[in-house]
Amino acid sequence: MAQVILSIGANLGQREKNLQQAIDMIDSHIGSVNAVSSLYETEPWGFSADSWFLNIALSVDTFMQPFALLHVTQEIERRIGRTEKTVSGQGYQSRVIDIDIIFFDQLVITTAELSVPHPLMHKRNFVLQPVSDIAPNFVHPLLNQRVKDLLDTCEDKTQIRLVSENFVKDFVS
Repeated sequence: MAQVILSIGANLGQREKNLQQAIDMIDSHIGSVNAVSSLYETEPWGFSADSWFLNIALSVDTFMQPFALLHVTQEIERRIGRTEKTVSGQGYQSRVIDIDIIFFDQLVITTAELSVPHPLMHKRNFVLQPVSDIAPNFVHPLLNQRVKDLLDTCEDKTQIRLVSENFVKDFVS
């Protein structure tokens, strides 16, 4: 069984509902959700948008292999209403849901389809803060630093606000 850390964000539609639906589908189709971060509202990173994102991180125990996990997360995004992924080189865009694989145990994967650990996670407060909530001592397999240390030294200046410490307080039993 593998421990996977996922980052989930949404800035279109019913953001809270989209996040909860993603958590429910992940728990049903990927594996047991064993930790959910606090909920944060964050300024868009890398582009301008009318609405800010809601972001959370999850720790999930799964028997899936990395590429199967990627395909299931993409299917969950489609089922919630995401119609297209950002095309490399064309910048970022608003979305109803975005699920990124941040860590998959200590695996390092670099392909055109999947990069783990997520290659930009250490530059993004909207990823680091929620991940630090649930796995502060997790060591990045390439940078050899704990998540909480990456957060402390991150140069990202985009704003992040705590919305709820208990977004899914009864979700994890």
